[in-house]
Amino acid sequence: MSRPAFLILCALALGAGVLLSRFLGGTSSPPRDVEFEQADGPAGGGDEGSLGGTLAGRDVGLDGRGSGGPTNAGGGLPSGARTPTGIDLSDPAQRKQHLAFLLAMAEPDWAEVRQVLAAMGSEPLDPELKARLFEWFRTGPRRNEIGQALEMLGDPSAVESFLVFLDDKATPPDLRYATIQALATFRGGDPDTIVLALEPRLAGDWRTDVYLLQVMAQRGGTEATRALVRYIERLGDTGDFQPGILRHYVVANTPESIELAKEALASASSPEVTKRLLASLVRDGSAALVPSLLELDRDGQPDAVRLEVLKALARAGGEDALDRLLAHATSGGTTGRMALDAIAQLPREIATLKERERIRDLLDRAGLTEDPENTRVTTLRTLGELGAVESMDAIVLHAERGTPRVANAAIEALGRIGSKAQPKVDAIAGLYARADEAQRFAIVRALAGIGGSKALAWVRSWQDDTSVSNQLKTQLRAAAGRLVQQEPR
Repeated sequence: MSRPAFLILCALALGAGVLLSRFLGGTSSPPRDVEFEQADGPAGGGDEGSLGGTLAGRDVGLDGRGSGGPTNAGGGLPSGARTPTGIDLSDPAQRKQHLAFLLAMAEPDWAEVRQVLAAMGSEPLDPELKARLFEWFRTGPRRNEIGQALEMLGDPSAVESFLVFLDDKATPPDLRYATIQALATFRGGDPDTIVLALEPRLAGDWRTDVYLLQVMAQRGGTEATRALVRYIERLGDTGDFQPGILRHYVVANTPESIELAKEALASASSPEVTKRLLASLVRDGSAALVPSLLELDRDGQPDAVRLEVLKALARAGGEDALDRLLAHATSGGTTGRMALDAIAQLPREIATLKERERIRDLLDRAGLTEDPENTRVTTLRTLGELGAVESMDAIVLHAERGTPRVANAAIEALGRIGSKAQPKVDAIAGLYARADEAQRFAIVRALAGIGGSKALAWVRSWQDDTSVSNQLKTQLRAAAGRLVQQEPR
């Protein structure tokens, strides 16, 4: 028999054997929609459908292998196992099995764990899976990735698991900080529950309590507002509490918490407590607190408190708040100056076109104020910070005709407006030739802030002038470098 004929007969015999095996009851290949791919090597000895082994509880190594982390002792996946594909995350049974698969790996794919936790919603975790997940959080070397996965954890009971790490004096600093971050962000955390759990753990020194206070402020709500008011009242006039530690978080973000904030502002025990409450509770866009702020804006208040009230009005925003601030700004005296300072802090994100136009009108009304130049300077800076594109013609006019201080403020305002001020580049650059050195600095900084090829051409043309000071040469080089970086490639 020839060799080709022999090979054909062998192939036919092999195919017949496979068909016969299936006909007699042999198993078919695994379904293609759930396919577990494993690397070479012996599989774990766990029973089918188990969670893939138990936690060994040993310290994790720096590479997450060897003696480190949750192991697959007693059954589970080998260290080389790969993630299964085709999992239906809408199926609770498959979610559970897949999460067990991932957490049994020597190096879990934490991005995929995050996806599974996201699909679970508020579904409680199986106790064994929860224990395994938090053991990884305790010992895993990739804690940032684990923390990102835990943000999707929806099981409300996880609060108690996090508090265990917080209360353990042996918890290392990096794990303590990661725990605090998780309490602030994991989606299953009920704000009031977390705040009530954290408040007894406050030491009474804001430097020690800063991270816990931030968690409470970030969660916000009724209990957070109540706890923060109690904390500030307890401090009284002592210490140097810095409300800035609470960042931009809106603590009073529910109807009940807003009422609590109003009551606290109305009944504060001292001017110092009033200042701290204003700075802590009134955040950008807290318009619901404006009526309480208007009541606090009264003659007889200490200047320091009055200034905080006016700044709080600016942060809170709204027509009523701006009405009061503008009325003060044109009234002169100490209150007028404080109102101008407050207007300058109006948040860019919440300022409306109408509000920006009303602030621009201060430029025309400045002559009625006690200090017209200061009014114009402050107003121009505010328009720049607010990105008031609609006011650019008025700003250029003050750059061309104002006193040196007013002109510089106008030039700087255009720089703060940024790329939307590019149509005014030639007007600003045209002032360079007759400007003194201080104004030239302002012009160069403004063009660097505005950007664009036209601004770059002007700056390069001035670099050829050898008569300018070394400081201005340095400023021109820096501006040219910044403009080059901004150019599209």
